Amino acid sequence: MSSASHRLSRRRWLQASAGLVAATASSRLLALPTTALGGEPGPDSPRFLMVFLRGAYDACNVLVPAFSDFYFEARPTIAVPRGALRSLNDGWGLHPALAGPLGAYLDNRELGFVPFVGIPGTTRSHFDSQDRLEYGLDGREPLRPPAQGLLYRLAQSLPAPVSPLAFTQIRPLALRGPGVLPNFPLQGGARQPLDPQLRGALRELYADRSVAALGQALESGLDLQEQDRLDRQQDQAMAHAQPADRKAVTARGFAQDASTVARQMRRHFNVGFVDIGGWDTHVGQGGETGQLANRLAELGEGLATYASAMGDAWARTTVVVVSEFGRTFRENGSRGTDHGYGTAYWVMGGGLNRPAVFGEGASGTVLTADTLNDHRDLPIRTDYRVLLRQIARERLGVDWS
Repeated sequence: MSSASHRLSRRRWLQASAGLVAATASSRLLALPTTALGGEPGPDSPRFLMVFLRGAYDACNVLVPAFSDFYFEARPTIAVPRGALRSLNDGWGLHPALAGPLGAYLDNRELGFVPFVGIPGTTRSHFDSQDRLEYGLDGREPLRPPAQGLLYRLAQSLPAPVSPLAFTQIRPLALRGPGVLPNFPLQGGARQPLDPQLRGALRELYADRSVAALGQALESGLDLQEQDRLDRQQDQAMAHAQPADRKAVTARGFAQDASTVARQMRRHFNVGFVDIGGWDTHVGQGGETGQLANRLAELGEGLATYASAMGDAWARTTVVVVSEFGRTFRENGSRGTDHGYGTAYWVMGGGLNRPAVFGEGASGTVLTADTLNDHRDLPIRTDYRVLLRQIARERLGVDWS
């Protein structure tokens, strides 16, 4: 290779590298806080993370009403067998895919489930219900976006300094408010793919025989990166991504990035939001195993990783897992479930000290066709805002309106 061509290749490589650095930086931390909500929270500040399962997960196959014979009758192919469940209080059971990674948190009373929660009067529209939840509205009032989202209002109620962070592609409605807030998109452990111009420049740079071994190593590395990209595309296709996901990370992606989420929340931020897609299981949902079970295992792994990586801060950490609505109590003709009404929220945190299932309807529940909402869905007995306010008072010491 001539010195002139070497300088040319090097110049092209540097130019392409500069573009890659800029693209990589802009794809991660997209904005810096410039509002009153800013500053580094102290190490003793409580931490709060909201995990939004977009697409409406099937609560009945997560928090299973094992006391109900009607559950097994209504789900002849997708019910989780009683013998596979982790037994909880009052006759409820937990899907085995979650019982494994989260079992220790149940043992320590650091994980609880609240059945029959939801948005009163909500429709079965993903987008309408997601917007209402993030704004803090119910389904009986006009959808008039408030000036501040639900989580933004919580952040403002906490003692300063407060620093919120969205682990999303775009700023979520839940953190809508004045000024600029940071968002940090999760990539599921993926590396930023090399720009085609940079790939070509690197190949040209290492084409000389004197660096043939380096050239072979480069080709192997590029091949591995391309295979990783194709594998991730295949995983996303198998997850049957739906528009209701709104570009949310997959459960697998969350599991791979959970330690990153924890690192940011432990060191720099005390209010966080992450959304996870892939829960709209109309077809081939599965029971003890299958599509839903796989996602639950990944979600459970991610939550366990997050809790462990929080270290000493876990004692002051609260995680709430929410979804826009539930799914039908009966399975459909495609061995899946359709859009429903009531669902179950999850609460995790150090020192939670709650039974595994709590809230109105946790005990003494009878589930039959006549007690379902519209003879098809779980009813709503607890307004989601009432539950969130209760959690904020008990765990954060503030009023959340």
